[in-house]
Formats: sequence, structure tokens, C-alpha cells
Amino acid sequence: GGYLAAWAIGHTDRFKAASIGGGITNLVSQCGSMDLPDFIPLYMGGEAYERFDFLFDRSPLKYDAAIQTPTLFQHGVADERVPFTQALELYTALSRRGVVTRLAAYPRSGHDITETGLLRDLMVRNLDWFTRFVPATAAQPRPALAKADPS
Repeated sequence: GGYLAAWAIGHTDRFKAASIGGGITNLVSQCGSMDLPDFIPLYMGGEAYERFDFLFDRSPLKYDAAIQTPTLFQHGVADERVPFTQALELYTALSRRGVVTRLAAYPRSGHDITETGLLRDLMVRNLDWFTRFVPATAAQPRPALAKADPS
């Protein structure tokens, strides 16, 4: 999900805001830093040094110049599946270009944020982020439910 969110905002401006949680942003650096070192070479057909252009062409980081979408990153600092540096790479690129962005780094957390207080923080941050950039419109009245005939 995080990879797809990062990919989408580099290829369209249709989103008012984005949230990237534990997402891969650079397949080249991911290849040598994750806990499953064979995953990307097997899935993508070769090592990073053999398929550099292929991998970078499929990395959201390559398209950072196209990103204007306000982006919230949330990432566990102890994530071994998708290391924290993945968030840091795209966050840094966006912030240097002046794109509205925030990075929440969750201590003691891996790929999933499970600690109650940190999970609450993650949920509140997402709610606040989307409330800020995608404000609710006036609620449409719901049609009245038909009453059941008791007979």
C-alpha cells in the first residue's frame, strides 16, 4: 500500500493528500537493505547492480519532481522489511522541494505499528492530515428508512 501511494502521487495530481505507511520508495536501496535479501532480485529478475535502471524506473523516488501532493509518512524506526531510510529518501526529496510533507518516526516499531500509544498517534495523525487537506463537505441528508409493516 505504501509503495502504491508513493507511486500514484508521482504519476497524477488528482489526490488532495497522501499517507504513506512503511512504503518502499527506492527499489535500488531497498534491494540491499531489507530482511529478505533475495526478494527483490527474485521478483524483479536480478540484483540491483544488474538491473539498476529497471529498478529505479519503478521507484517512486525517481518521480519526486512531479509530486505536489501533501504527503504524510509514517514509518517504524526498527522496520527490517522496509527500512526507515525508505521513508527518509522520499520525505527528504519532497521537503527540499517545498512540498508540504511530514514524517512520523515510530520508535520500537517494525513494519507494523502495534504499540497502543503509537498506533493511536498514527491514527490521529492520519485523521488530522486528511481533515486538513480533504475537508468534509456538508452532509447530505439521508432518506428516511421505510417503516416495517407490523402486520
